[in-house]
Amino acid sequence: MPILAAAGVRDSKTLKPTHRQRLLPIIRRLATDLGLGQASAREIHQQGIRAATELAMIRALQRLSRVPQLVLVDGNLKLRPWHNRQQTVVRGDQRCLTIACAS
Repeated sequence: MPILAAAGVRDSKTLKPTHRQRLLPIIRRLATDLGLGQASAREIHQQGIRAATELAMIRALQRLSRVPQLVLVDGNLKLRPWHNRQQTVVRGDQRCLTIACAS
């Protein structure tokens, strides 16, 4: 979306916290849905970082009001617990505004 690009949406690791905070209301206004998920430090320790990351992503997907037609996954590893359509995008937060907004 041109509005997001013009607002400076890009890889969140390259943005200052104040810039991320300014982008949040724009992203929320334009988003068709929003689901947040997290994993605890204990889950990371017990299950490992990949499984805990997948758990957080599944929790976010479960909080959406409807099942997405396609899930874009940042990186080259599919979301193993997700059995619907998905596509990996290497360096997704740099190449895809949707992933950049999610990060």
